[in-house]
Amino acid sequence: MNALRRHSVLVSWSLFKRIIRKTPQFCLKNHLNTDIPYDVPKPLPIRKMKSKSIKTKPIVDIRTIKVEGGKGGDGCISLRRLCKNPLGGPDGGDGGNGGHITFKASSNKTSLEHIPAVIKANNGENGTNRDCHGKNAEHLVIEVPIGTMFKCMRGKILADLAVDGSVFIAARGGAGGKGNHYFTTDVNQAPEVAEYGACGEELTYTVEIRTIAHVGLIGLPNAGKSSFLRAVSRARPKVAPYPFTTLQPHVGIVKYNDLNQVTVADIPGLIAGAHRNQGLGIAFLRHVERCLCLLYVVDTSLPEPWKQLEVLRNEIENYNKSLLLKPSGVLANKMDLIQSTDNFIRLKHYVERIPLPIFPVSAQNGLGIAPILSYIRVLCDKSNDNKVSNKL
Repeated sequence: MNALRRHSVLVSWSLFKRIIRKTPQFCLKNHLNTDIPYDVPKPLPIRKMKSKSIKTKPIVDIRTIKVEGGKGGDGCISLRRLCKNPLGGPDGGDGGNGGHITFKASSNKTSLEHIPAVIKANNGENGTNRDCHGKNAEHLVIEVPIGTMFKCMRGKILADLAVDGSVFIAARGGAGGKGNHYFTTDVNQAPEVAEYGACGEELTYTVEIRTIAHVGLIGLPNAGKSSFLRAVSRARPKVAPYPFTTLQPHVGIVKYNDLNQVTVADIPGLIAGAHRNQGLGIAFLRHVERCLCLLYVVDTSLPEPWKQLEVLRNEIENYNKSLLLKPSGVLANKMDLIQSTDNFIRLKHYVERIPLPIFPVSAQNGLGIAPILSYIRVLCDKSNDNKVSNKL
């Protein structure tokens, strides 16, 4: 019995290797009706040991924040009383200005997890006697990822930080109050009145990241998206044999030999009816919008795997038809299993009619990874070229 099982495993591995050898030629011929150059940069091997920690940090791409600018310092009421000048007049200083809350786009940030829900800037200092003005509060500068959008509660986009270093002042601090010297008149030479500092702006924003990754992995629950991300990067999303293991998108980085990097996002699983907000619903589809390219992950060990692809594309079409126009491909996962060989052949015939390139892989064993990573790089280069042409 053990010998028979060992023989069946060897046969399945030999068939899988045969498919892997033939697949790159098929993928090169069917890449969006264009030819893929053979000098595509190759992915670098992961040399550093992966962390064994099970703790994960999912990317936060949307959150609601409340910002409040700093309050201005109060003006001072003071009268100069010297032994040689008992009627020296008012000498109360002005209060300092409150601090602004400013967001700055930075390439060092990829998530919004570091932004608190309530942000309060520092207050300005109060004025003192001898015409000493209070110190202005320092402005609070918070770095956010490039492509961060700020929307009001009505949904209108107020700012889009699409360029590295661009700045958005979310809340301005209040002005400092005037001291009593400001209110001196010909009639009243010793005013005992001063201004309070003005309160800072208090506003609420919805902060969103326009693009969370170059490539988004989409598929039904337990299709192997997290396993694939673990195989191509040092990201450590949780992997478990139950559905909806991934509840927030995780992002990994794939490095190439030309020193460029591509980010790949593991997006939570989709089910039929997601466009009607079933399952993770709209939250899932919102993540899909923020990826430049898409990879449909299909579990070939299940019967009729092409129906998984039908569900994915139908849900995306019902939500937003323009998402189907994004560069995409099909990743046939779990090809190391015996039943996957026949299913892959039928899935391939179905995908050819769409048409989309298809790549057989085994994410758990790390086989068939190199061709798909080369294809991912081509997709990202094409999307970047389209961005440049649109700007021109």
